[in-house]
Amino acid sequence: MNKQLTVRVPASSANLGPGFDALALAYQLYCTLTFELKENGTTNGGGPEITIKGTDAAALPLNSDNLVMQVLEKHFPELKPQFKNLKVTIDSDIPLSRGLGSSAACIAATVWAGMYFSGQNPDRKSALQIAAAIEGHPDNVSASIFGGLVASACVKQPPSYMAANLEWPADWHPILVVPDREVSTAHARSVLPKMVSMAEAVSNIQNTALLLMAIEKKDTELLKAGLSDCLHEPHRQSLVPELQEVKDLLKDSPALGVVLSGAGSSVLVLSEARNVAVVKSLLENWAMSQKGTVRILSLEVDREGLRASHE
Repeated sequence: MNKQLTVRVPASSANLGPGFDALALAYQLYCTLTFELKENGTTNGGGPEITIKGTDAAALPLNSDNLVMQVLEKHFPELKPQFKNLKVTIDSDIPLSRGLGSSAACIAATVWAGMYFSGQNPDRKSALQIAAAIEGHPDNVSASIFGGLVASACVKQPPSYMAANLEWPADWHPILVVPDREVSTAHARSVLPKMVSMAEAVSNIQNTALLLMAIEKKDTELLKAGLSDCLHEPHRQSLVPELQEVKDLLKDSPALGVVLSGAGSSVLVLSEARNVAVVKSLLENWAMSQKGTVRILSLEVDREGLRASHE
């Protein structure tokens, strides 16, 4: 019997300013993984066969170094005898190493597939436990699995992860500034201080509280105040100079706020719907003056999260 599973997961921006490793917002920008497992000797047993399409396809490995195979081999070893008859097609529009959750999306989809082919009945809460443990923090994988604006945390030891959605205001639109330069998460974390002051910690707690209330109340003034961060963005400024450049560019514009998208190098700009064209035009004109290619992506928020279908 042949089995086929297709899993689609959205990109996301983590942190949203002060919500370091806790908040993430999902976008209608997707990674789709299709897993085909042919059983009972119906293939030549030459797998796993990996095909990659979409953005940055040439940069991804086609062998056991691929993230999909690493997750399956380590976390679903019972499936290894079936790998020889496995075909995986990865079709992703999510730019790599740009702070848009590309690895988290891939991990979430692969965990779902591993659970399915292991004979389990996958569900979002169970997939979150495995995917967040692999990723090391729950923010991006939570957004990929649940969609929308997600708050997440590791709540006890041994690690147990929880996530909850908050409805994102329909009038607030994300615009992504995506430089033609990668920033690895490991590098971006290495520049962070080992300790922070009480004042800095309290400031981020206060701003995160304001940010969540702003989203709940759809209050733009609270949003502008709540996007401020002092834990990670100041330390990553040297890695992503575009962050301050875009802040300066939009200082007197109708934009609602500018934050780093995850660890970078992308920058997230928020705008009310009526001002999107104006803000996007300012960004596009600025992008044309940059030395490298800078993409300006006006996106919609994904409110569905992970979607799977099987045959």
